[in-house]
Amino acid sequence: NTVQAYGDRLGPGRPAAAMLLLLDASGSMADPDATGEPKIEAARAALHEVVDDLGTDQQVGLRVFGGSVAPDQPTEAKCTDSQLVVPIGTGNAQALGAAVDDYAPLGETPIAHALQQAATDLGPDGNRTIVLVSDGIATCDPDPCEIAEQLSADGLDLVVHTVGLGADDQTRTQLQCIADAAGGTYYDAADTDTLTTALTRISTRAFRPFTITGTVTKMEWINPHAWIHLDVKNSDGSVTRWMI
Repeated sequence: NTVQAYGDRLGPGRPAAAMLLLLDASGSMADPDATGEPKIEAARAALHEVVDDLGTDQQVGLRVFGGSVAPDQPTEAKCTDSQLVVPIGTGNAQALGAAVDDYAPLGETPIAHALQQAATDLGPDGNRTIVLVSDGIATCDPDPCEIAEQLSADGLDLVVHTVGLGADDQTRTQLQCIADAAGGTYYDAADTDTLTTALTRISTRAFRPFTITGTVTKMEWINPHAWIHLDVKNSDGSVTRWMI
């Protein structure tokens, strides 16, 4: 069956929606993307596009992981390497842009720890979106899929979308698992253009009312939520799976 769904992530008297960009700064981000440019450069260019399009009233922050502790340091330090470089706030495009420019590859990939910290950054109330961008599988325990499941227990208002930048099959599977567990969507990206498209779509979903038309593929009850899975055809012919 084909259905049309309408969504508005804000309701009367509810806190404003907030989005946290959660960015991989591990050493592999220095590797080339599909165009031969370092992945970090693709990420910077795409992030600048997204930041430039933000409204002054939109609450956004930026956290990085793997960017401060070198690979030769103790495991405990590497696996807790995550910093909130721009706190959640409005009118902070200049600070976000500067942080994007400073963002550089270095260490490991502590995704689970970074997800836990990101949820804390966003607080307990309102519609909250985490946008996880990574090019590799987690290199630290615990399993980030298990952490995503724990975060989803907090309720429908916390969503984790994931973007794999030049991701291999193993990385794609893990990032898909994280998104599925936390009510989000996984996006593939190969370069600046595809990453910009993915991030723009996610930002739109985080802050604006939306209308989608798609084919119902599954309905499920995961206490306390009921989920409808929709396959929505994009303008380029690709299909994005939504959970509403």
